[in-house]
Amino acid sequence: MVFRHPLAETFQRLGKNARACILFEPMWGIPNGLVSPYATMFQLALGLTNPEVGNLVTITLFVSSLAGQLSGILTDKLGRRRTMLLFELISYSLPCLCYAVAGNVYYFVAGAIFAGFATIPGTAWNCLFIEPTHPREHVHVFTMINLAQLTAAFFSPLAGLLVTRFDLVPAVRGLYFFSFIVMSAKTAIVFLRCEETERGKTRMAETRGVPIHKQLRQAASSYREIFGSRALLLILAASFAYQLFFRMSPAFVGTIIMQRMRLPDSYAAYFAFLKSFINMVGYFVIIPRVSTERFRNPLMLGFGAFAAAAFFLILPPVFPIFQLFLSVVLEALALSIVHPLIQALTAGQISGENRANVFGIINGLQLLAITPFGSVFGLLSAHSTTLPYVAMMAVSLGAIALVRPLQKVIR
Repeated sequence: MVFRHPLAETFQRLGKNARACILFEPMWGIPNGLVSPYATMFQLALGLTNPEVGNLVTITLFVSSLAGQLSGILTDKLGRRRTMLLFELISYSLPCLCYAVAGNVYYFVAGAIFAGFATIPGTAWNCLFIEPTHPREHVHVFTMINLAQLTAAFFSPLAGLLVTRFDLVPAVRGLYFFSFIVMSAKTAIVFLRCEETERGKTRMAETRGVPIHKQLRQAASSYREIFGSRALLLILAASFAYQLFFRMSPAFVGTIIMQRMRLPDSYAAYFAFLKSFINMVGYFVIIPRVSTERFRNPLMLGFGAFAAAAFFLILPPVFPIFQLFLSVVLEALALSIVHPLIQALTAGQISGENRANVFGIINGLQLLAITPFGSVFGLLSAHSTTLPYVAMMAVSLGAIALVRPLQKVIR
């Protein structure tokens, strides 16, 4: 008897767009996994302060929130494929080039601005694989994409070895150059392997010759759909906690490792490997047993794990390696549960006719809500590196209270 995993069975049924997005996603995940553990350390090593690190996060989030309002319009007007091609090069490739040659804070500001446009290709890319895919398969598709991103887990230790061998700054510069090349190639390959969706072709025809300012006025219907849906509003509120942890923890865990626990720089890569590995195990073991029809207990467990992960970093560093280990494992398990569930629940509440606009606006609203926290957490971490995690723990606990009413209104 041959064992067939539910994810493998779903993959066999998928169309060419979803398959291409899944198969080539490691070309984004591997470079990102190599540089992300050291991004904050690299900035600090080049002379940036904790508040400046926080301000860079705020810049990216602010630009992202504005870009999110335009992402649906541009995705409809240019098409899903062309929007993805143009704006992935702007928001993924160009920031890597800026960071690779960075000499002061202004290079990072430029990179942060470019990176903020990532919400635009995010909307287009989601539409490329969601629109041709049956809604029942959305959770599995998002899980497979997240798994593809997590292939970086097996390459993260390489970054630690490079940092040990060549020192932090030159090693990370080289990794950013590598990321620029590989991410650019990934974008071009996915563009060539995918085809425009039927909905995309229809929206391109409908918006041809329509000025963007007029489309912005027409986007009012998208806002009405969001603010008229109690389910979407509750998902937005719950996703605030997820986005806060997902966006802020990578930016500030470096300060915990360097300034509070005083562990060697190379440890960041090894714990990034552990995080990705546990996350991957969670996707294989937990998510196949979870669906959007039975999400309450898994979602509550996920937010509880976020809170516990923050708690172990707040404790005095009596056993720093053990505490960091527990925090990383809990955060990874939380991400493996909450990330695909929030994505699938959101997709399930959006009508197909206006999907691109609503997706873009929701992404923009999520990022706008957490935009100030980059600067706020930067200032807090200048006083104590644990204060950002106190806030993240409180927000995660608050999100647990939203899950039960969300279950009552999900259709």
